Amino acid sequence: MTTTLVSVIKSFESVLTKNSPAILTGIGAAGTVTTAYLAGKASFAAARVIDAVEYEEGMAEEPLQRFKERAGVTWRLYIPAGMAGALTIGCIIAGARISHKRTAAAYSLVALTDAAFGEYKDKVVEKIGEKKEKELRDELAQDRVNKNPPSGQVVIASGESAIFCELFTGRYFNCNVETIRKAEIKINQKILRENEATLNDFYYEIGLEPTSYSERVGWDLGRMLEISFSATVTPNEKACMAFEYSHTKEL
Repeated sequence: MTTTLVSVIKSFESVLTKNSPAILTGIGAAGTVTTAYLAGKASFAAARVIDAVEYEEGMAEEPLQRFKERAGVTWRLYIPAGMAGALTIGCIIAGARISHKRTAAAYSLVALTDAAFGEYKDKVVEKIGEKKEKELRDELAQDRVNKNPPSGQVVIASGESAIFCELFTGRYFNCNVETIRKAEIKINQKILRENEATLNDFYYEIGLEPTSYSERVGWDLGRMLEISFSATVTPNEKACMAFEYSHTKEL
Protein backbone atom coordinates (compact mmCIF):
# COMPACT_ATOMS: atom_id res chain seq x y z
CA MET A 1 0.00 0.00 0.00
CA THR A 2 2.82 2.36 0.96
CA THR A 3 4.74 1.52 -2.23
CA THR A 4 1.66 2.23 -4.33
CA LEU A 5 1.10 5.57 -2.59
CA VAL A 6 4.75 6.59 -3.14
CA SER A 7 4.44 5.61 -6.82
CA VAL A 8 1.30 7.70 -7.21
CA ILE A 9 2.94 10.69 -5.52
CA LYS A 10 6.02 10.41 -7.77
CA SER A 11 3.83 10.17 -10.86
CA PHE A 12 1.87 13.24 -9.72
CA GLU A 13 5.11 15.17 -9.13
CA SER A 14 6.35 14.16 -12.59
CA VAL A 15 3.15 15.42 -14.22
CA LEU A 16 3.34 18.70 -12.30
CA THR A 17 6.98 19.24 -13.26
CA LYS A 18 6.41 18.40 -16.92
CA ASN A 19 3.36 20.63 -17.25
CA SER A 20 4.41 23.41 -14.86
CA PRO A 21 4.47 26.19 -17.52
CA ALA A 22 0.92 25.38 -18.63
CA ILE A 23 -0.27 25.08 -15.01
CA LEU A 24 1.32 28.38 -14.03
CA THR A 25 -0.15 30.07 -17.11
CA GLY A 26 -3.59 28.74 -16.19
CA ILE A 27 -3.22 29.99 -12.63
CA GLY A 28 -2.10 33.35 -13.99
CA ALA A 29 -5.17 33.59 -16.23
CA ALA A 30 -7.48 32.64 -13.36
CA GLY A 31 -5.62 35.06 -11.10
CA THR A 32 -6.22 37.93 -13.51
CA VAL A 33 -9.97 37.37 -13.36
CA THR A 34 -9.88 36.89 -9.58
CA THR A 35 -7.86 40.07 -9.08
CA ALA A 36 -10.32 42.09 -11.16
CA TYR A 37 -13.26 40.63 -9.21
CA LEU A 38 -11.67 41.31 -5.81
CA ALA A 39 -10.67 44.83 -6.84
CA GLY A 40 -14.23 45.56 -7.98
CA LYS A 41 -15.68 44.10 -4.78
CA ALA A 42 -13.25 46.17 -2.69
CA SER A 43 -14.19 49.34 -4.59
CA PHE A 44 -17.89 48.87 -3.80
CA ALA A 45 -17.08 48.21 -0.14
CA ALA A 46 -14.74 51.22 -0.03
CA ALA A 47 -17.45 53.48 -1.42
CA ARG A 48 -19.80 52.42 1.38
CA VAL A 49 -17.11 52.94 4.04
CA ILE A 50 -16.25 56.40 2.70
CA ASP A 51 -19.92 57.41 2.65
CA ALA A 52 -20.31 56.24 6.25
CA VAL A 53 -17.20 58.07 7.47
CA GLU A 54 -18.14 61.27 5.66
CA TYR A 55 -21.64 61.09 7.13
CA GLU A 56 -20.43 60.50 10.68
CA GLU A 57 -17.13 62.39 10.89
CA GLY A 58 -16.70 64.37 7.69
CA MET A 59 -13.49 64.66 5.67
CA ALA A 60 -11.03 67.37 4.66
CA GLU A 61 -11.88 69.66 1.77
CA GLU A 62 -8.29 69.84 0.44
CA PRO A 63 -7.99 67.18 -2.34
CA LEU A 64 -4.68 65.61 -1.26
CA GLN A 65 -5.65 65.43 2.40
CA ARG A 66 -9.06 64.07 1.45
CA PHE A 67 -7.37 61.34 -0.63
CA LYS A 68 -5.10 60.39 2.29
CA GLU A 69 -8.07 60.15 4.66
CA ARG A 70 -10.01 57.98 2.23
CA ALA A 71 -6.99 55.72 1.69
CA GLY A 72 -6.52 55.44 5.43
CA VAL A 73 -9.97 53.98 5.99
CA THR A 74 -10.15 51.77 2.91
CA TRP A 75 -6.67 50.37 2.15
CA ARG A 76 -7.28 47.14 4.09
CA LEU A 77 -10.17 46.31 1.77
CA TYR A 78 -7.74 46.04 -1.18
CA ILE A 79 -5.36 43.57 0.51
CA PRO A 80 -7.05 40.45 -1.02
CA ALA A 81 -6.92 41.99 -4.50
CA GLY A 82 -3.28 43.00 -4.00
CA MET A 83 -2.31 39.51 -2.84
CA ALA A 84 -4.14 37.93 -5.78
CA GLY A 85 -2.43 40.32 -8.16
CA ALA A 86 1.01 39.57 -6.72
CA LEU A 87 0.37 35.82 -6.98
CA THR A 88 -0.81 36.22 -10.57
CA ILE A 89 2.28 38.18 -11.58
CA GLY A 90 4.51 35.64 -9.83
CA CYS A 91 2.91 32.71 -11.66
CA ILE A 92 3.18 34.41 -15.05
CA ILE A 93 6.86 35.28 -14.49
CA ALA A 94 7.68 31.80 -13.17
CA GLY A 95 5.94 30.13 -16.13
CA ALA A 96 7.79 32.34 -18.61
CA ARG A 97 11.15 31.61 -16.94
CA ILE A 98 10.60 27.85 -16.98
CA SER A 99 9.57 27.95 -20.65
CA HIS A 100 12.60 30.08 -21.52
CA LYS A 101 14.98 27.72 -19.69
CA ARG A 102 13.49 24.67 -21.40
CA THR A 103 13.69 26.32 -24.82
CA ALA A 104 17.30 27.36 -24.24
CA ALA A 105 18.17 23.84 -23.09
CA ALA A 106 16.54 22.34 -26.19
CA TYR A 107 18.44 24.70 -28.51
CA SER A 108 21.70 23.90 -26.72
CA LEU A 109 21.06 20.17 -27.07
CA VAL A 110 20.40 20.53 -30.80
CA ALA A 111 23.55 22.61 -31.20
CA LEU A 112 25.63 19.99 -29.39
CA THR A 113 24.08 17.28 -31.54
CA ASP A 114 24.90 19.21 -34.72
CA ALA A 115 28.48 19.72 -33.55
CA ALA A 116 28.90 16.04 -32.68
CA PHE A 117 27.40 15.01 -36.03
CA GLY A 118 29.80 17.33 -37.86
CA GLU A 119 32.76 15.74 -36.09
CA TYR A 120 31.38 12.30 -36.93
CA LYS A 121 31.10 13.19 -40.63
CA ASP A 122 34.69 14.44 -40.66
CA LYS A 123 35.88 11.20 -39.12
CA VAL A 124 33.88 9.12 -41.63
CA VAL A 125 35.53 10.97 -44.53
CA GLU A 126 38.91 10.43 -42.92
CA LYS A 127 38.33 6.69 -42.46
CA ILE A 128 36.56 5.63 -45.67
CA GLY A 129 37.47 8.43 -48.10
CA GLU A 130 35.44 11.16 -49.78
CA LYS A 131 34.06 8.93 -52.55
CA LYS A 132 32.66 6.31 -50.19
CA GLU A 133 31.33 9.01 -47.88
CA LYS A 134 29.55 10.66 -50.84
CA GLU A 135 27.95 7.34 -51.79
CA LEU A 136 26.83 6.80 -48.21
CA ARG A 137 25.45 10.35 -47.99
CA ASP A 138 23.52 9.89 -51.26
CA GLU A 139 21.96 6.68 -49.93
CA LEU A 140 20.93 8.40 -46.71
CA ALA A 141 19.46 11.32 -48.66
CA GLN A 142 17.45 8.88 -50.79
CA ASP A 143 16.17 7.17 -47.64
CA ARG A 144 15.04 10.49 -46.24
CA VAL A 145 13.24 11.42 -49.47
CA ASN A 146 11.52 8.01 -49.48
CA LYS A 147 10.36 8.49 -45.89
CA ASN A 148 9.23 12.08 -46.52
CA PRO A 149 7.94 12.26 -50.12
CA PRO A 150 6.74 15.59 -51.52
CA SER A 151 3.07 16.37 -50.99
CA GLY A 152 0.73 17.63 -53.71
CA GLN A 153 2.02 21.17 -53.16
CA VAL A 154 5.64 22.13 -53.81
CA VAL A 155 6.80 25.63 -52.92
CA ILE A 156 7.57 27.75 -55.98
CA ALA A 157 10.70 29.53 -54.80
CA SER A 158 12.40 30.70 -57.98
CA GLY A 159 10.14 29.83 -60.89
CA GLU A 160 12.24 26.80 -61.95
CA SER A 161 10.80 23.36 -62.66
CA ALA A 162 13.38 21.12 -60.96
CA ILE A 163 12.40 19.75 -57.55
CA PHE A 164 14.78 20.26 -54.64
CA CYS A 165 14.53 18.93 -51.09
CA GLU A 166 16.09 20.90 -48.25
CA LEU A 167 16.90 18.07 -45.86
CA PHE A 168 17.18 20.24 -42.74
CA THR A 169 13.42 20.89 -42.70
CA GLY A 170 12.34 18.30 -45.26
CA ARG A 171 10.72 20.94 -47.49
CA TYR A 172 10.40 20.57 -51.25
CA PHE A 173 10.57 23.51 -53.64
CA ASN A 174 11.32 24.34 -57.26
CA CYS A 175 14.79 25.75 -57.85
CA ASN A 176 18.13 25.07 -59.58
CA VAL A 177 21.68 24.38 -58.49
CA GLU A 178 22.94 27.75 -59.71
CA THR A 179 20.50 29.66 -57.47
CA ILE A 180 21.52 27.65 -54.43
CA ARG A 181 25.23 28.02 -55.16
CA LYS A 182 24.80 31.78 -55.56
CA ALA A 183 23.00 31.86 -52.21
CA GLU A 184 25.88 29.89 -50.67
CA ILE A 185 28.37 32.47 -51.94
CA LYS A 186 26.27 35.38 -50.65
CA ILE A 187 25.97 33.81 -47.20
CA ASN A 188 29.72 33.23 -46.97
CA GLN A 189 30.31 36.83 -48.07
CA LYS A 190 27.94 37.94 -45.28
CA ILE A 191 29.91 35.85 -42.80
CA LEU A 192 33.15 37.52 -43.90
CA ARG A 193 31.54 40.95 -43.46
CA GLU A 194 29.53 40.37 -40.28
CA ASN A 195 31.24 37.31 -38.74
CA GLU A 196 28.08 35.16 -38.93
CA ALA A 197 24.92 34.42 -40.90
CA THR A 198 21.73 32.58 -39.96
CA LEU A 199 19.87 29.83 -41.74
CA ASN A 200 17.04 32.33 -42.22
CA ASP A 201 19.46 34.49 -44.23
CA PHE A 202 19.98 31.54 -46.54
CA TYR A 203 16.23 30.85 -46.77
CA TYR A 204 15.71 34.46 -47.85
CA GLU A 205 18.20 34.02 -50.69
CA ILE A 206 16.49 30.90 -52.08
CA GLY A 207 12.92 32.01 -51.44
CA LEU A 208 11.90 29.70 -48.59
CA GLU A 209 9.88 30.86 -45.60
CA PRO A 210 11.90 31.29 -42.37
CA THR A 211 11.25 29.15 -39.30
CA SER A 212 11.41 30.01 -35.61
CA TYR A 213 14.41 27.74 -35.07
CA SER A 214 16.41 28.73 -38.15
CA GLU A 215 16.87 32.27 -36.81
CA ARG A 216 19.05 30.84 -34.04
CA VAL A 217 21.35 28.60 -36.09
CA GLY A 218 23.78 29.24 -38.90
CA TRP A 219 27.49 29.62 -39.53
CA ASP A 220 30.42 31.80 -38.52
CA LEU A 221 34.05 32.36 -39.44
CA GLY A 222 35.02 29.12 -37.74
CA ARG A 223 32.78 27.02 -40.00
CA MET A 224 31.41 28.69 -43.11
CA LEU A 225 28.53 27.37 -45.18
CA GLU A 226 29.15 24.34 -47.36
CA ILE A 227 26.29 22.68 -49.25
CA SER A 228 26.31 19.04 -50.32
CA PHE A 229 23.98 17.80 -53.07
CA SER A 230 22.61 14.30 -53.60
CA ALA A 231 20.70 13.15 -56.67
CA THR A 232 17.57 11.29 -55.53
CA VAL A 233 14.28 10.06 -56.95
CA THR A 234 10.88 10.61 -55.33
CA PRO A 235 8.52 7.66 -54.82
CA ASN A 236 6.56 8.79 -57.90
CA GLU A 237 9.74 8.56 -60.02
CA LYS A 238 10.53 12.27 -60.27
CA ALA A 239 14.11 13.47 -60.12
CA CYS A 240 14.85 15.38 -56.95
CA MET A 241 18.06 17.11 -55.89
CA ALA A 242 18.41 16.85 -52.12
CA PHE A 243 20.90 19.04 -50.26
CA GLU A 244 22.15 19.59 -46.74
CA TYR A 245 24.48 21.94 -44.89
CA SER A 246 27.74 21.33 -43.13
CA HIS A 247 28.17 22.14 -39.47
CA THR A 248 25.23 24.37 -38.58
CA LYS A 249 25.61 25.72 -35.06
CA GLU A 250 23.65 27.75 -32.54
CA LEU A 251 24.53 31.42 -32.81
